[in-house]
Amino acid sequence: MERRASAFSKGRRRQSISECITEISVSDLLDLENSSINNVNHVSENAPMVWERMSNGYRIVDLKEERIIEAIKLIKNDFLKSEPMCCATHVKKDFVSAKSYLQLILRHMRDLESLCALKEGTGDLVGVLIGSNDETVDKYYNEIQLNQGLFLSKIINLRNCLFAKAGVTELFGTGKFYQINVLCVEMDHRNKGIGTALVRSCISRVNQLRIPGCVAAFSSAAAQTIGERLNFEKVTEISYRNFVTPHNNAKPFNHIPAGNFSISCMILVTNSPDEDKTALNSNRESQSKSSAKVKRKKK
Repeated sequence: MERRASAFSKGRRRQSISECITEISVSDLLDLENSSINNVNHVSENAPMVWERMSNGYRIVDLKEERIIEAIKLIKNDFLKSEPMCCATHVKKDFVSAKSYLQLILRHMRDLESLCALKEGTGDLVGVLIGSNDETVDKYYNEIQLNQGLFLSKIINLRNCLFAKAGVTELFGTGKFYQINVLCVEMDHRNKGIGTALVRSCISRVNQLRIPGCVAAFSSAAAQTIGERLNFEKVTEISYRNFVTPHNNAKPFNHIPAGNFSISCMILVTNSPDEDKTALNSNRESQSKSSAKVKRKKK
């Protein structure tokens, strides 16, 4: 009996992150902060790489598996509350949407290609950049549309329209690029350069991985400012006020938080040889010409 109890206890400690995400999304609605998600006791063998130490007492490191639960909690408590599209659509109030979004973000975390910001001294996780260099990253968005929730569907529709309009794969000539999916800093630690440091460290990681470029759908004015500061180029953008859902002509983003006006697809070409950059410019020119022809036909 004791052996059986011991085995059960070990099984609980080894519960998968997949089970944890379900419990976290439930606790998001029921406020069960003391659920068994806190009992996950996994420690990575390798210490996380430090990408940047900030002079104001923070450091940017790899997001390791033992920090995933903290990262999900941060996203649940801050990102779902403050990100412009989540605010406008009230994603956090819809069980299916909140759960689906957290599951989607978890899939990106599993690649262990994301970053987090830690407070020196305490080691508290105060910011995350969730990204993936998976060539099939968009399949996650397509899969989740099967059971995504009404509120989340509005966000995914806008995101899909943005990337279709940008034609990122055509621009790079390949489906392999690093995609920033979430950029989030805890409310009490904002305006301290943490978001910029996370994106800057992301660029260093992308260069190290020899990936041709970095792509982001920056949905807030603050994130877009960070992108511009770090030499991202705006490929295209969609105004929240003007976006209309294809199936019912509704405008789901009329109540965006003040100061945020659009979602922008921004790219940064990294460690590419000159011929690749020339090809990218050529692709952009041909894409622009095609867009111009389409506009003329509509007229």
